[in-house]
Amino acid sequence: MREYEAIFILAPTLDEEQIQTIIDSLSQAAEERGAEVANVDRWGRRRLAFPVKKHTDGHYVIYTLRADSNHAVREMERRVKVSDSIIRFLTIRVDLERKRAAGRKRKKERRKTETETPAPAEGSKSRETSHA
Repeated sequence: MREYEAIFILAPTLDEEQIQTIIDSLSQAAEERGAEVANVDRWGRRRLAFPVKKHTDGHYVIYTLRADSNHAVREMERRVKVSDSIIRFLTIRVDLERKRAAGRKRKKERRKTETETPAPAEGSKSRETSHA
């Protein structure tokens, strides 16, 4: 099962009721496509790093989804693109990132063990003997 995180920034002009309506509609769209909404985390109104569509702050909402395919994510993104209330969004596949990070960690550990090969003991050096 794939795991996704979707971050949405909603316009600061929305009131709590409008925000909840958007959250519910996106959750319903995902669930209709077979996804499980594991968590919806509302961060509230925060200042943006730079102006987006002439807004300097926005309401942050983070979804955690679990789905067998990406149909639910595509449907959520389609609805977000046509909505004027959502000023920015980002969706990432979390399980793929964890898999890549674990692979990089294994590769780093492998290189570390290869470079730490033990040096030969001093007594094992061969000495040339001279016959005089």
